[in-house]
Amino acid sequence: MKRYDSAIVSASGDFVIEHHRDAGIAKTQYALTFEGEKIRVEQKRGYPTLDKDVPLINRLLPLVKIYDGEQQWEIYRYKKLLFSLEVTPDKAATILETIRQAFKQQNIKLADDVRIVASAEPDSYTLIENQTGKSYFILWEADTTLKVYDLHHLEYGVWYQRNILSDLDPRYWLTYPSEGGRDYLTEPLWQLLEKHESKLLGSELLNGEETSVIRLNLPKQSLKLWISHDKGFRLVQLERAFIAKKPAASEHFKVGNIYVETRKIEHHEYLPDVWFPKKIERYYAPLTDPDPQRKDEVILKKTVVHTQQCRLNTDVAELLHLNLPPDAHVLGLKPESDAPKAEKVAFLRQEIPRTLNLRLDLFKLVEELAEFYAKDPDLSLLRDQVHEESRKLIWIISDLGHRYIRLTNDDSAFESGGEFHDLMKQNHIGISRGE
Repeated sequence: MKRYDSAIVSASGDFVIEHHRDAGIAKTQYALTFEGEKIRVEQKRGYPTLDKDVPLINRLLPLVKIYDGEQQWEIYRYKKLLFSLEVTPDKAATILETIRQAFKQQNIKLADDVRIVASAEPDSYTLIENQTGKSYFILWEADTTLKVYDLHHLEYGVWYQRNILSDLDPRYWLTYPSEGGRDYLTEPLWQLLEKHESKLLGSELLNGEETSVIRLNLPKQSLKLWISHDKGFRLVQLERAFIAKKPAASEHFKVGNIYVETRKIEHHEYLPDVWFPKKIERYYAPLTDPDPQRKDEVILKKTVVHTQQCRLNTDVAELLHLNLPPDAHVLGLKPESDAPKAEKVAFLRQEIPRTLNLRLDLFKLVEELAEFYAKDPDLSLLRDQVHEESRKLIWIISDLGHRYIRLTNDDSAFESGGEFHDLMKQNHIGISRGE
């Protein structure tokens, strides 16, 4: 029971994660492809209103994530300002004629076959080339300024190797995180059973399936496992008990009480004798509670993951290959460890303000989401994602800053008048040599 089944070489499919919250159910839809250590995730957000009314969303949350086994790529698509032009009003000319003239003045060839449609924003239009499908966003300001945006601009980012795809990767659904919540089991289940103390508790009929019930004692926790005999000895249920030791973000957990977290996993035989997760459900119930009526009650259903469709052991090489255009703009390209100091400093001088500005954009997105969140509780997922990304950036900024200080032996860039000071102040982040 490794991170991936040795019988499964590759897979691709569509998935939905339901995040059950007090306000309702927020959903993440995505397409996923993997082969060995390579993985690709394409987000499929169901928020068309936000794509239109919150222009930051496509830039801040990547459309595609690709991990190639060495580094992680994030691909963004957003509106890129092509040009801004002062235009003399001509009532005799049509809007399309005015736009064509503006493109011509900028030496940009516009296809002959185009159509123009009004956008939801005032004084704005979408221009589409019928044959190529290329589209532009046209915006008028004060009746005399014409702004033209490319709606298909791609920006690529290369980030440090991080295991941030595990929640989306169905190969991880079969494993269980350690007490810290970040490290996942990386050995086959049979090896874990041999390596750590385990005990066969007996057999049990679970949802009509014959299962073996096993107690597995790991260094920091004990797990109770149900292994199906009919489905390739797959893990179909897992439980762990824990004591709430400190106040949790959820009001459902009380300090000192014992709770049980349960994971139930449904499998489907996509290929002969090859079973793959179809659904996983995770929820919590109190094991000991002063109120007898609450015992064994599901007090919190955290996530339910559905496999809508899945194809195993097909050729996915093309989907996992990233072809960068020759003129592609790449952000966050990390220098090699043995690169000259000057190259590392130059990278940090680019990366620190970029990351600080990204965090400011996140703050702005939170403000823009406030109105929508009040009307649609499902947007709690997006709100949580924004908060989480903002929280991560604090630690990333701190790490970048300390690396800069160590390399330059100078922290004046973060002091009053320094090149990073104003952005740090706007982000409410302080850093110094002694921190």
